[in-house]
Amino acid sequence: MLLVCPACATEYTVADGTIGAGGRRVRCHRCAHVWQQAAAAPSAGRPPPAPVPA
Repeated sequence: MLLVCPACATEYTVADGTIGAGGRRVRCHRCAHVWQQAAAAPSAGRPPPAPVPA
């Protein structure tokens, strides 16, 4: 997951599970800005299988 500081645009790469479903407060190491980071949207990945006719 890529986090971008809204104040200074510094980018951080974090593991997908780091930000929980409810989000998390994070602080920029560069400018010390604190913000609430929302959880990552589920990745599209592989589409679900097509339904099988009955």
